[in-house]
Amino acid sequence: MNKKMKTICCACKRTKVDEGWQRLVVESVKEVSHGFCPDCHRKAMLKIGEASHKWSGKSAGKGRNL
Repeated sequence: MNKKMKTICCACKRTKVDEGWQRLVVESVKEVSHGFCPDCHRKAMLKIGEASHKWSGKSAGKGRNL
């Protein structure tokens, strides 16, 4: 991992470190990358699935009604 760039979860603001994801304050870092930690990614995908289900009118996993 590039030591000058920090990855921060855009949902919970935890910072990726060598041991995993921790709640840390990022100090004086020139470059920050945003993404999702595994927990927030899972939650976001569930919300997307629910929204897709409501939009399509079909059961989850069956695709979209176009």
